[in-house]
Amino acid sequence: MSLLKDTVVNGIYYNSIGVIDYTIWSKIMLDYFGPEIEKDLKDIRKWSVAIPSSMHNSFSEKLNCWEFMGCGLENNGKHINTNTGDACPACLEKKLEGIHGGKNAGRACWIVLNTMCCGEIQETYEDKCKVCVTCDFYRTVKEEEEKTFIDPYLLKEML
Repeated sequence: MSLLKDTVVNGIYYNSIGVIDYTIWSKIMLDYFGPEIEKDLKDIRKWSVAIPSSMHNSFSEKLNCWEFMGCGLENNGKHINTNTGDACPACLEKKLEGIHGGKNAGRACWIVLNTMCCGEIQETYEDKCKVCVTCDFYRTVKEEEEKTFIDPYLLKEML
């Protein structure tokens, strides 16, 4: 595990394959190291995003889902959903601005329908529930927010 952490700390992983390829990289790591590394993959993901981010600005800012996942679907004029030509609905949903410290629904994306997760668009809350409860980002926000985490059912009422 030390070699793996060193690789991430030195930025080799981030600079050589980029954040967008995290899923592919994770599968390679699972094949190489075996299932015992699975519990460490979330931390490796955080380091891979945090290290380059902290070099450019303060890491006290909380990551939004599109930053954490590296999907490229944020609404900044140059990264949009190439399948539909639209930015991710979580980037655009202003009713959830500030929830858990995120921009728009960036830290409550599990409430917004029609987001692209795991390569598929979740069109119903049932679809989202299946995917989101296993999502590293959802789990990370839940851990970070601990006692102030807002129940998804309460957030759903805000939309």
